[in-house]
Formats: sequence, C-alpha cells, structure tokens
Amino acid sequence: MEAHLAERRVAVLPFTQHPDGDDVIIANAARSAFLAVSPEAVEILAGLAAGLSVGEVCGRYEARHGERPDVDELLDVLQREGFVAPAAAQRETVLPAGAGGAAGERGPLWARAIASLPVLVACLAAVGVALALVVADPGLVPPADVLVFRSQPLAMVAATLGLLLGSTLLHELAHLVTARAAGAPCRLTVGRRMWVLVAETDRSAIWLASRRQRQAAILAGPLSDLTSAAALVFFLAAAQRGWLQPPPVVLLLAQVWLLIGLLQLLWQCYFFVRTDLYFAVATAFNCRNLMGDTEALLRNQLARLFPARPTVDQSSIPARERRVIRAYAVVWVVGRLLALASLFLITLPVLAGYCRIVAASLRGADGGAASAGDLTWIVFALGLQGAGLVLWARGLTRARKETR
Repeated sequence: MEAHLAERRVAVLPFTQHPDGDDVIIANAARSAFLAVSPEAVEILAGLAAGLSVGEVCGRYEARHGERPDVDELLDVLQREGFVAPAAAQRETVLPAGAGGAAGERGPLWARAIASLPVLVACLAAVGVALALVVADPGLVPPADVLVFRSQPLAMVAATLGLLLGSTLLHELAHLVTARAAGAPCRLTVGRRMWVLVAETDRSAIWLASRRQRQAAILAGPLSDLTSAAALVFFLAAAQRGWLQPPPVVLLLAQVWLLIGLLQLLWQCYFFVRTDLYFAVATAFNCRNLMGDTEALLRNQLARLFPARPTVDQSSIPARERRVIRAYAVVWVVGRLLALASLFLITLPVLAGYCRIVAASLRGADGGAASAGDLTWIVFALGLQGAGLVLWARGLTRARKETR
C-alpha cells in the first residue's frame, strides 16, 4: 500500500445497516442507495468512520483475519455509491457507522393495523371462498367481450379508465401501506415495463427490513387485486341469485372491473420484466440484482461470439445464485421474444390503424373517420403508448452507451 493512501483518512457519510443472511445491507442517509456487503466490509467502514486512517484500518483487519483487505476497490465502490465522500472533499463531521436511523424500525400504528395478520387471514379467506364460487359456477368470470361497449361507448370507456385507475391505485397503496408498516418510507411514482407505462411504488427502503417484511410488501399488491376480485365475485354471485338488484350499468361495470383485475393479475405473471412476481422470486432466492446479473450473463455469452464486446466479471456471485440467474436467463429470453413479437404483430399495427383514423379525421375524409369524443380518446391512448415507446427506446440507447 502506498504511503499516502495508508495515511489517508476517509470521510464516511451517515449510513444505516441491517444484517441479511450472510451479508449486511447498508443504505445512505437519504435511503436512495443500497448495497449488500460482507460484515468485514462494514467492519472496515466502521473503522474509517471512527477516524482511523486507511493504514490503521488495514492493520487491524489483518491482525484479526490474517489477510490484507483490498481497500482500494472497496473505497471506489463506496465512493461511487455515495457512502464515502470524494477524496478531494474537505473532511467533515460525520456520524458513526450505523447512525442515521436503525433498521427494522416500526411503522405507524395505522399501517401496522392494516398490514396485520388478522387482515391477511380475512383477505385469504375471502379469496378462498370466491375461488370456490367460481369453481362451482365458472360463468361468474365475465367474458372478454364485456369490454366491447355497444351502448354509450365513450362514457363506458371513460368509466373503464376510471376503474383501471382505481384498481391500480389500490394495488400500489397496498404496497405502500405494507412497506410503511415495516418502517420503510416510500412514494408513488410512474415508471415503465419495456414500452408500457405503469404506476409503481418506490419502496427501495424496504431493503432495510427483514426478508419476510420485504416479501409482504411485494405480495401486498397482488393480494389487494385478489381481494378486490373476490369482493366483485361476491357481488356478481349475489346479483345472480337475486339477493341484489343492481341497475344493468352497475352490473356491467362490476364485470368490467373484475376482468380488469384478472388481467392485472395476469400481467404480474410476466416476470421477465420487473413485476411483483419477479421481485417475489428474486427475494425468495435472495438474489440482489437478478435482472441486472441476468442481462450481464447474456452479454457475456454474446461476447463469446463477438470477442470485442466487453464482459462483466461475475465470479463473486455465489454458485447458488448463479444457478438461479442461468434459469432466469431462459425466462428472460423467451419472454422478451414473445413481447417483441406482440409489439410488432399486434401493438404497432393497432397503433398504425388508429393513426390512420386520426389522419383521416384531420383531413375530413369519409365524413370524419371518428367523432370528436372518440378522437379525443384515441389521441389520449396514442399519447400514452407513444410515450412508453419513446422512454423504452431512450432506455435502450442509454444501456447501450453504458455498456460501451
């Protein structure tokens, strides 16, 4: 070790730590960056935070473990992720390692009450009863053509969009409340899955909770969808048996809402993108970055055919986790191929058809290919899907630049 590095004292920024199996999850004070590191790395970080020089920390580590740590690489990673101030920065007063809030802190009482075991049991019981009703009478599941509105189509499309928004909001609130119950701050955001815009809950801070609490926060959304679907099945079953006499439009909207919920549950099964099921699988196998490691593995395989391409060293990934990554790589490739096929064979042709309708309406051809109201909804849908495609293309371009 060079003399100037041995004498260097490092400004460690406040961070929080939480043991997770054989590793330790550390988070910065803003909880915007999370790393899974070894307990030995935390030991080094704690020594630096206590004011010891790099040389002193290395000496203590060698005396305890019988080997010299690779501090250079560790400091590079910690500085890049914002746990250590840049070398050129002035030394500042810092909190000791682990300060800035204890991991596993309890959330507010209202959140813990909603995410409690009795509520979970009640939801699962409702889902079980609803499933039994559907098995006894499959006709309770509405057919796909309930989404084809032959009467007042504009009003029904608007109502359907409102139901979709409400269903999505309930799904994301379930994530949010369960994460808050575990003491993890979170917020609602807008993201994308490939070229599809989605609402999502930023629950990054849940990394500081236990694995059980992480799984609960992940699966809360699908459970909310299942519970809502169960309530709608109860409503439709009661209407079918004459226990309720809802107006026809209310009955139709209940069927539409149930079908939307079932389609959202189907979407969760597409875990070749970052759906809730993807995160549940990654958490179950304790994979820190399943998607990123899988994409790196595929790039490494591609580099065998094109040696000029850069590769990523994955030797530090545990053997068990590498097996999961190889299995998930098959799902990733097959799922992406099917998704791209649907993009070029279904989505883009449909978008092109609607673009022709808009163009014909603007030209005044055929007496106006669509009414003003219908045209408004078409343009709105085209704008959403177009924004998703643009963001997806930008993401691909950025990923390509980062790879280079």
